Amino acid sequence: MKAIKHGFLISLLCTGLITSCTEEKKDNCIKPGYGLLKLTNGSNTTIHKILIDGTNYGTLDPGETGSYLLPAGQHDFASVGISGGGGCGQASIIMVACSTEARVCKY
Repeated sequence: MKAIKHGFLISLLCTGLITSCTEEKKDNCIKPGYGLLKLTNGSNTTIHKILIDGTNYGTLDPGETGSYLLPAGQHDFASVGISGGGGCGQASIIMVACSTEARVCKY
């Protein structure tokens, strides 16, 4: 009987923890169904053009970080050097809704 009570209490506690974690994640969500991609230009001298899924999202100066709200799912991105230096080749990321992913382009 004690084992059943303990199992029930552990199950109840775990269910409560999962629910509270899910609620906390929703509270931190910028936009439901979207995630935040943060890209940093780790170069000391080169300006980078940011391409996400083939769309130009502007440029990042050396040391600058840009934040991009993207729908959940797979996305391709690249940091292309446009001021005399190299950049970072194309990479893929799977964005999860209500999460943040960060990448730095260093070379």
